[in-house]
Parts: sequence; C-alpha cells; structure tokens
Amino acid sequence: MGNGHMRLYARSTHSIARICQSDSFDEGLTWSTVKTTELPNPNSGIDAIRLPDGRLVMIYNKSESSRTPLNLAVSANGERWQDFYTLEKDPGEYSYPALIQARNGDLLVTYTWNRTKIRFARFPLSQVPW
Repeated sequence: MGNGHMRLYARSTHSIARICQSDSFDEGLTWSTVKTTELPNPNSGIDAIRLPDGRLVMIYNKSESSRTPLNLAVSANGERWQDFYTLEKDPGEYSYPALIQARNGDLLVTYTWNRTKIRFARFPLSQVPW
C-alpha cells in the first residue's frame, strides 16, 4: 500500500463468506486483527495486485456459495470495490485465479475452468475504471 503499509487479502470459510483483510504498518512485522471486506467469497482462491498508479485490482468469485461468477474488481483505496468485468458467468467452477500486470500495463489472468482446463485472458489497462 506504500510507506511501510502492507495489506493481506485472504479467502475465508463458508461460514464467513467474505474476503478478509489484515494490515501491517511496520513492513509486515505485526498485523492487525483480520476483518471482513464487502466482497463475497465461497472459500475460493483470490488474487490482487497494486497498479503503479495506486489502484488495486482483484480477481474473485462474486458469490457466497459457488465458484461462479468470476469477476474483476478495482479499488482506489483497498476498502471500497467496484466490479468492472465478469470473466465467467455461466454455471460451472472457475477457480484458482492468478493476476499479474504485463510490461505494457495489460492485466494477465489465468484460472481453472471447470477443473478441466486452464484459461488465459488479457485485459487492457485502459479498460480498468478509475
């Protein structure tokens, strides 16, 4: 997050059904009590990156109970999130997402598709809202 501030986002259990977060303000030596975010989570994997301009982008399953849909969300502050793209919405299991940023700024995404294939998607940085 900058200036010694680190944030951890984590999947949760079915009973919590939200993505959780914890903060460190001393470069990871100590961490705050975990709290839930506004984002649903069916105990599935997530990934998040910080863009050079400070925005955060997360890939996650926007559901409390299933691994569909699979969404991309953006946040200016890491607290309030805006979904901006749905990668998968048809019934199925879309899981274990990974997200990185290419040299040209595009977002590169991989995830398992119904536990039978690995899907890849490229998302132009210009399409990530502010």
